[in-house]
Amino acid sequence: MPFNPPRGSKHLPFQATAYRRDADDLEGSSMELVVQSRPHPFVTNGLGDIFGRRSEDDTVEPFDPDKFGWPRQTRPENRRSLDQIETLPGFSLTVEPGPQFVPGPRPKHPKWFRWKNGAAPPAAVESRGGIGGIHGHRNRLTDALGDVARLLPTTPEMSPFIVHDLIGGRRMTIQYQAPPLEPGGRGTVYVLDDGDAFKIGYTNGYVAARVCDLQTGNPRLIRRVAEVRSVPKGVEEHLQTEFGQWSLRGEWFGRQPLEELAADVGGWDELLRLRLPPGEWDINIFDANP
Repeated sequence: MPFNPPRGSKHLPFQATAYRRDADDLEGSSMELVVQSRPHPFVTNGLGDIFGRRSEDDTVEPFDPDKFGWPRQTRPENRRSLDQIETLPGFSLTVEPGPQFVPGPRPKHPKWFRWKNGAAPPAAVESRGGIGGIHGHRNRLTDALGDVARLLPTTPEMSPFIVHDLIGGRRMTIQYQAPPLEPGGRGTVYVLDDGDAFKIGYTNGYVAARVCDLQTGNPRLIRRVAEVRSVPKGVEEHLQTEFGQWSLRGEWFGRQPLEELAADVGGWDELLRLRLPPGEWDINIFDANP
């Protein structure tokens, strides 16, 4: 049934300009201007997503952009808006004019930035600033932004992401810098000793349960040395990096050098405080001979 578009919606122009990458320029440093003259009737909401199609009598019929068939990798609850991206810790955003294409169904073999009229994705995304990274197509701008919000905190080396709003003609550069580590979280970083090496790990559960799991199949008795409680997982990686030169394999580290380090500064409590960023860390040390 026809309906009137909500406030904040936008009817796409009937002549759009777009930019096409040179086929040999995968890094995207040059663009070729292309005039898209095919009329298209899509209507977007305030978030930049298509939600309707305008007919010749100027009424708007509901339209689901998933019908275009571009990849769907973002669950609806994980979609994000530009405003939400700007409020995320560690994220920064710049918006500038960018390529604009006529959206449409996904062709069998789409070529990156060589989309034809009526066969382009509504949004596209590139990692590493478009140089040597990954790229993908999305049916919604909020899908693309949701992917970026999910990926960057766990893979900051992929920053910056470039998100192309190919309907609105906007190019968004999203940078991420991990916030400084500080106390506060639901996990525990632990130091274990099996008499041969130290293990530095992380758990959201009980450390005692983790010890029981590790003890299975290990003939050496595993004991707890220290715990840093109520911390984010990044503390584990931070400490593993701090002691990285004594790494044996995975989360296991040379026992003698770490013992000597602890002895030189007065024990494990002081060693951990010296290696952690400044803050009121909740550190618990266990008796070596309970």
